[in-house]
Amino acid sequence: MKKITVFFAALLAVLSFTAAPKAAKIENLESIYAGLTASIYKPYYEKSPYYEAYRKEIEALSDFLKQPEHPQEEIDRHHEAIRMAFANLMHDSFDYSALFEIAEFYKKMDLSLFTEDSRRGLEKAMEAVFYELKTPTVYQRGTFDTELSYRSVVQENIDSVEESFLRAYSALSFVPPEGPISKDKLEAVLNLCQTTARKDQMSQSIKWPAYEKAVTSVTATLESPSADEAFCGEQAVLLLDAYRNLLLDVLDFMPVSKYVNYFATFDPNTYVSQTWSQFAAAVFALEDVSLRYHFFYTRESCDAASFRRQTDLYFSTITAEAQEALEQLIPLSDFEALHSLCNRYRGLKVTVGLELKHNKVMLAVSRGLSLLSDPESTGSDVAAALADLQEIVSEYERALEFLNENGTATDLQNRKAMQLTLVFSLVSVVLALGFAVSASYKKNGRIDLN
Repeated sequence: MKKITVFFAALLAVLSFTAAPKAAKIENLESIYAGLTASIYKPYYEKSPYYEAYRKEIEALSDFLKQPEHPQEEIDRHHEAIRMAFANLMHDSFDYSALFEIAEFYKKMDLSLFTEDSRRGLEKAMEAVFYELKTPTVYQRGTFDTELSYRSVVQENIDSVEESFLRAYSALSFVPPEGPISKDKLEAVLNLCQTTARKDQMSQSIKWPAYEKAVTSVTATLESPSADEAFCGEQAVLLLDAYRNLLLDVLDFMPVSKYVNYFATFDPNTYVSQTWSQFAAAVFALEDVSLRYHFFYTRESCDAASFRRQTDLYFSTITAEAQEALEQLIPLSDFEALHSLCNRYRGLKVTVGLELKHNKVMLAVSRGLSLLSDPESTGSDVAAALADLQEIVSEYERALEFLNENGTATDLQNRKAMQLTLVFSLVSVVLALGFAVSASYKKNGRIDLN
């Protein structure tokens, strides 16, 4: 299932097509009319048996907008009529079956079986599902070259809404019922198990007969007038145990096992305690998943490949947190080395002649201290900051050593100037002596050195 690309996302025409408020305004209707008549891709929709009803509603709305008076009752009626006509047209023209199935499934869910935090994510995803079913998105007409490209982008949007639900559902954190429970609660647990454990997907497993036996027992319990809450609680435990064993036999838990096994090779004493605790918590959460239960939403029309994609989506969701925690592990040796180096140079005084290098050291120290105090820092961040600071400090120390041996650049220039002056003086003396010798020789025919 593809996600909407950035390119196609830019083509979406956001139409203010919300459910009619208690006092809808005529301006709202005018906006809807303008948006639909300018955007709808007529050649595609004309094939639908719902197009004629939609066309009539558009004409009726057009006539109503031309009238001088617009009673509130009529505004609300036209608003709902055009919304329904367009929704029917969209539902007939594109595959909304997944969203309809999700909506029906959600209505039957017992959300009390999940933690409050994870329920919030699902509820947000369902808002998008219900909104898309009630008020389908309208797209710009002139931005599609072919019917195929139009169909593709509209269907991708529908599919993206479905995938958002699947991710939120996969992230639900199940709370197994404990002790006596009602028949309604037991039925809710059964429905959850049957959403995932489908015969066409899992009947080849050696664990299927035990699971099927547990399902039969729970069904009989639900039908029995004498079954009390204590017995219902016992049946829920037996069903969930059979379900878990089936899931572990059928599904590939290698994505989970990878982190659990990797975790066992680590020495916690060699990492910063806070980062180790985060990684340990993430791995323990994965172990909990493999040891307890999880549920996958599976459509009635789902084939083996689709079910595998759905389970892969789930594993990618639950392992993402473990991967993030793994990347944030900070070796204690790097942390302490960076901390020590920052403390050593944080009070460095400015040395004449090394001002620029001093500033570089101070910036690197500041970055290092910031990383050390940032809970979001990763091991690679700290390692990179340490290497950077070490290089900058080494460069500074070499420059300082050179300065101590040779002085500042000004000192070097002064010494060079003095050396040049001395050379010029010696050259002048030699030249003067040469001229004197030459003059004496010319006068006396001999060199007079007295």
